[in-house]
Amino acid sequence: MRDDDGRDDDRTSSGPPVTAQDLLARLRPRPWDSAASTAFEAAQEAISHAIGCYSSLLASEQRSPNPRAERVEAWSAARQQCAAERRRLRAYNRDQVAEARARYTQLIAELDAQLQAQSR
Repeated sequence: MRDDDGRDDDRTSSGPPVTAQDLLARLRPRPWDSAASTAFEAAQEAISHAIGCYSSLLASEQRSPNPRAERVEAWSAARQQCAAERRRLRAYNRDQVAEARARYTQLIAELDAQLQAQSR
């Protein structure tokens, strides 16, 4: 059986859990503390900010007199990738969370610059 990290789980199951106790017995402990919680929330917010930036860029391009299909397609695909990454983000995966925070902080700066340039 694989867990949601894609790793093999030591436990095997013969089907879906029957009771709440069965479900709880199958759960693996996850390290969790305030720092992990805060980092996870910050990563989610950064990804959400990037999604918002892509949405603004898309809306602006679609309202332009001559919308460029390649931009619309690229920004739409990028927005979908962000949403997919946000769904895959796991609070207990500290390396994944730290990498997402760093990458999206950089991306947000770039997207904000594009939005500023568009508004001029």
